[in-house]
Amino acid sequence: MSKKYATIPNILSLSRILLIFPISMLLQNNLYHWAFGLTAFALCTDFIDGQIARKTNSITLSGSILDPIADKIFIFYLLYFFTSKGLLSPAYFGVSATRDILQLLAVPILIGYKKTKFNINPKLLPKLATTLKYLIIMILFSVSILHIDPKYVLLPVLVTSAIIEVYVLYRYILRFSQIFKGLHNTFE
Repeated sequence: MSKKYATIPNILSLSRILLIFPISMLLQNNLYHWAFGLTAFALCTDFIDGQIARKTNSITLSGSILDPIADKIFIFYLLYFFTSKGLLSPAYFGVSATRDILQLLAVPILIGYKKTKFNINPKLLPKLATTLKYLIIMILFSVSILHIDPKYVLLPVLVTSAIIEVYVLYRYILRFSQIFKGLHNTFE
């Protein structure tokens, strides 16, 4: 592992959480263009942090945990904001939030309460689920900036995302149960 680069991916992950504050201020002041720009930058950090960690052989357990936590907090805030503005279905927000909250709770339950070690090796479908949420956020920004009706652009992506979210949540609950019982050691 390259110690020289080990903290860069974690700093990028942490930056997504910290960017929520200026994005929130911009959104509250209806400065959607600027909030869109910062959000696009934050989304790029999600791609870049993983690339740096892999290319520099600086993948760490803390980074493997911090990155999805940063994603979930960042996505949760933005989906909540757009739901509160009436641009996103509360049902979709509920499904997405349930998955994210349960995944966030798994870490302290397994590490703190159960004292269980586990690995995180995300497969394609959970990554696709997160990517679709990012796409939904970007569509919602575009709809807000261009003042167009979101249902025609957003509906197919929302339906696809909701189906995948439910499936990933189901698989996650099964895997959590296996890890909790000591029958498996990797979240996928």
